[in-house]
Amino acid sequence: MAFLPLGLWIFGFTSGLAVGAFCVVAGAVSPSARSRISEVRPVPWAMVLLHLVSAIVFASSYAVYLLVRPDLSADVDAWYRSVGLVSACVAVAAVGIQLALLYVHAVHAMHGEMDRRLHPKGTDPSRRR
Repeated sequence: MAFLPLGLWIFGFTSGLAVGAFCVVAGAVSPSARSRISEVRPVPWAMVLLHLVSAIVFASSYAVYLLVRPDLSADVDAWYRSVGLVSACVAVAAVGIQLALLYVHAVHAMHGEMDRRLHPKGTDPSRRR
């Protein structure tokens, strides 16, 4: 029971890493992948839900800590108190980075959709009408 808040925080962080990794790989976020923006598809709902799960689990880890705090030993409680501010800053930064990466992915998907609609396969994009 003493390590439940830590486990929840780690789960929130790893799910946040999964969202970020997906956006970097599939969203043409890296500079080397800019040439394939026309292939970027919209952000899947699964990634949006995983982002929400990450944010909720991050927040719930602090609520669970407050619930189990009376049952914690003095050493474990002191450790949680010593890492509390740093972990909260990391959690807020992780959620913010997820939002930024999801936004960049969505913008690239929008541009890719415009490219696909304006220049269907087989047409020359340099040819004007």
